[in-house]
Amino acid sequence: MKLLIDTTNPDLVNLILEEGKKKTTHIFQTDHNLSEKLVPEIKKFLAKQKVRLNQLEKIAVPTSIGHFSRIRTAVATANALSYALKLKQKIIQPVYSNQPNISAPKRTNLTRFQG
Repeated sequence: MKLLIDTTNPDLVNLILEEGKKKTTHIFQTDHNLSEKLVPEIKKFLAKQKVRLNQLEKIAVPTSIGHFSRIRTAVATANALSYALKLKQKIIQPVYSNQPNISAPKRTNLTRFQG
């Protein structure tokens, strides 16, 4: 049984469970809370399908299309689940279409701790 975590849509996540030729889909909406919602939604989806995590044989993620943070979150989740479940699959390597847009840190007036 294969689980596909598709985060290519900027507002929706599509979870697809494949068993042979049968495909079941679960779509949920996210904005800036994907890392908080992804694992609970996977658990909810699998429970509804009466599938246990240890029944998964493969976890896949489209890695070349989408936003940097969404790809990174999906890949990290898939790799963590794969490792925890001891799946015999290679580590998923992300392929980013753009470099991350990381801004310079803002200057703050922090007081150094003297101790």
